[in-house]
Amino acid sequence: MIFTKLTRSSAALGVAAIAVSAVTFLKTMLAARYFGVSGAMDALNVVIALPNLAGGILLGALQASVVPVLIEYYEKGKPSDARKLIIRTAWKVSVAALLLAAAYWFFSRDYLRVVGSGLDELNRSLAVQMLPWAAVVLPINACIAVLSCLLMARERLVVLAYLPCTSSALAIVFLVLGHSMGTPALVYALAVGCLLQLFILLAMAMRLWGIRPDSLRSSSFKHPQLPAAFYPLLLASSFGLTNMIVDQAFASPLGPGSVTALTYAISLNSLLSQVTIFAAATVLFPVFSRISANQRPDELRNLLRRVFEAGAMIFFPLTVGVLVLGRPLVWLLFGHGEFGIDAAGITARAWSGYAVSLVPFFWGIVLTRVYHALQRPRVLVWAGMLGLVLNAGLDYVFARIWGVMGIALSTSTVYVAVTALLIWRTQKDVGSVVTPPVVSTAAKAFFASIVLWIEVKALRIPFDFSAVSKMRLLIWVIFAGVVAAGSYVGIGVLLKMPLHLLVRRRSRGDISTPGAPLVIAELETSDLSVK
Repeated sequence: MIFTKLTRSSAALGVAAIAVSAVTFLKTMLAARYFGVSGAMDALNVVIALPNLAGGILLGALQASVVPVLIEYYEKGKPSDARKLIIRTAWKVSVAALLLAAAYWFFSRDYLRVVGSGLDELNRSLAVQMLPWAAVVLPINACIAVLSCLLMARERLVVLAYLPCTSSALAIVFLVLGHSMGTPALVYALAVGCLLQLFILLAMAMRLWGIRPDSLRSSSFKHPQLPAAFYPLLLASSFGLTNMIVDQAFASPLGPGSVTALTYAISLNSLLSQVTIFAAATVLFPVFSRISANQRPDELRNLLRRVFEAGAMIFFPLTVGVLVLGRPLVWLLFGHGEFGIDAAGITARAWSGYAVSLVPFFWGIVLTRVYHALQRPRVLVWAGMLGLVLNAGLDYVFARIWGVMGIALSTSTVYVAVTALLIWRTQKDVGSVVTPPVVSTAAKAFFASIVLWIEVKALRIPFDFSAVSKMRLLIWVIFAGVVAAGSYVGIGVLLKMPLHLLVRRRSRGDISTPGAPLVIAELETSDLSVK
């Protein structure tokens, strides 16, 4: 598969991600319209954080450890072993998730006292009311994670790509028809939507393998076992994703709405990441796996160098775009109803705090996929431990200085530190990846982005955008974006940046792999070593 085919596949995956993310983002916009940045939304976000993150941890660990083993069983003609592995994994993970849900319910007041320390009595009571529904989501998400791996291994990816829309679509219905219920409407929609996802996946799995209830009772669980890599990957996932709860714990005392503003900023940054960073990482992962399986380290190094160069050329200007146009974009998207101009300001500042690390975030995500392919999760465990400790310390310091934006900047600093660790380790394990051409391209892209930042800042908004129509503001944002894009390409040509890496091109240095064309999937996964 040539390198440019990866680019085309990533672009196609990005289109699919836009369709999926649009529904989720519409839900977020409606929630902002009806509930704004409020203590009630803080209560909701604190309550659903643990179930959502637990699902992300399991999906990330299972995808990286179980899916390659399932594929190997099918390649060797052992479908019965694949079925036994899925059943055994489902039982183990479901029991563990049920125990976690019971503990979450039992210790709910202690959890809220730590993570939701800034909630007043009214909103804390609201959180207690919503928490049982959130606890139910924990075992459901565990089963969804297992069955998703099954369908992913069998390349039944269309439903998986659009399945996350279920909960968001239900939430939109609940908000439109029942927003008078308040924020509990969102947690009800989450629980019902996850249950519906599970039924769809279970029906597909039973049809795919012809599983009957009696076959579940008669299956022997002595062989095979869960892959040994699952547990260290689970540990690495828990380190990285626990940082989200740590962020909420430090944001809650900053005042009502702080947790919600941080959540809205994460939603914006996630939308940008899903259609770019995670789309590319999903396409690259099977390519890394094939190269690793065929023991071709030279091809892996060459591909990584090209990916690093392309990432710098894409994400440095995107960072500038968020820094300069973030506030008007937030107002365009969320500025309705209860979401006022002050809420737009705090959300935009938090988004800019996340956006400054887009380049190292992309590099870090790519390198985690490399270590998944190499089946060396121990590196990710150490990276996750570093990120957890560093994030907690920086949250405490930065939140005191910059408030909500400081917590986002803490996240960005963690991305930089973890990515630096992974690059250092990759240089030892894979070989020289950060070569002089890669450094030169990154420096040119950074310089061009600085020039771009100066140019766009010169195009100052000629009016108070909160006092004008959204259409006029939208026209100005589009104009500034077009000017910025044309300017960046022109600067890139003058600096002789390798822009050909971003367009269709066949060359001797491209990576090729025989076999069937790459199948594209869009899964909402969580990274293992960064938040």
